[in-house]
Amino acid sequence: MLSTLRVLLVILLGYFALIGWLWNRAEHSEGFSRASDSLPRTQASLQTGFVKSSFNSERFYSTDLAEAVSYIPGNVRGGSYIWQDQNGHAFAYAATGLDKNLYFANSYLVGFVPYQTDKVWQPLVTLALRKTYQFDHEQHGAKWHDLWQNSEQAFYYSHGDCEDHAILMADWLISMGYDARVAIGQVPSGGHAWVILFYDEKEYLIEATTKRRPRSLSDFTLAKYAAEYRPRYLFNRENFWVNIGSDLTTRYSGENWRLTASYHAQDLSIRSDSFAPDSPTTME
Repeated sequence: MLSTLRVLLVILLGYFALIGWLWNRAEHSEGFSRASDSLPRTQASLQTGFVKSSFNSERFYSTDLAEAVSYIPGNVRGGSYIWQDQNGHAFAYAATGLDKNLYFANSYLVGFVPYQTDKVWQPLVTLALRKTYQFDHEQHGAKWHDLWQNSEQAFYYSHGDCEDHAILMADWLISMGYDARVAIGQVPSGGHAWVILFYDEKEYLIEATTKRRPRSLSDFTLAKYAAEYRPRYLFNRENFWVNIGSDLTTRYSGENWRLTASYHAQDLSIRSDSFAPDSPTTME
C-alpha cells in the first residue's frame, strides 16, 4: 500500500511539473509574440516622415513608399531604392527595415545613444566587441537580401552587415556632436556602406565593420587615402547628398556633392505621389 502511494505521488508530482512547464512555455511564447508584434509599430513610429526635394520643394511621404513599389512582385520587393522626381533627378534613398517596410535612409538614424562617451573612437571599439558581421540572407533567408537595422536595433542585434554597422556608428557620433554621415557606394567586392567623419577640416573614412580597436583619432584613415571606396550617396539625420561627379573621388564635400533632399519627422498632413523608384541596389 505504501509503495502504491509513493508511485501515485510521483505521478502527481510529474503531472503538475509538466503542467507548470507547459504554462511557463506558453507565457514565454506569448510574451515573445507580443514583443515581435510590437516591433513594426515601434519602427514605424520612429521612422515615419517625409523627404523634401531640393529641386522643387515637393514632398514625398513614407506612407507613399509601399504604394510606389506595389508593382514589384512581393518576393523581390525587399531591398533598397533610389528615388527620382518627375524630371529624373535622383534625390533620396529608401531601404527595407526589419519589419519588411520601406523607410527613408535618413530615418534609420533614430538618435540612439548606447551610452555617453567623449572618446571619438569608442563607438568603433564597441561595435568591434559587440556586433558580428553577417549577411542579411544568412540571417533572414534568401528572399531578404538587404534589410536595414536602425541605430537602436543595430546596437541590440548581435549580427548585421555593413549598413547596420555604419548606421549605428554615424548616429552615435552625431549624438556626440560630430559631423558624421553614412556613405553608400562601391568597393572592389561590391555594394557597401561606411562612415565619413568631418573633423578639424579633415575627412576621415571609418570602416565600421572592422574589428580592430582604435585608441585615438589618428587611428582613423583619412578619406583621401582610401581610393578603393567609391561613394555615390551621403546622408545624415536631416540631409541627403548625391555625388554628381566621378565616383572615383576621395573627397566627400565640395562641388561634386549636391544636396538633393531634406528629411523631416512625421507629418502626414500632406501627401505627394509624384515620385518613382529607380532600380534597387544591394549592400554587402
